[in-house]
Amino acid sequence: ALIDAGKPFDTLLYPNERHMPRSERDRSDMERRLLEFFQRNL
Repeated sequence: ALIDAGKPFDTLLYPNERHMPRSERDRSDMERRLLEFFQRNL
């Protein structure tokens, strides 16, 4: 749907993680990226 609508998106894959990152490093990275997204788009 995002491709069809011409909307930009990122796909993040964290090796050895499940649906949500569990390691402190990966979780911190995900949270930083979410915060940056919200700051840019809200």
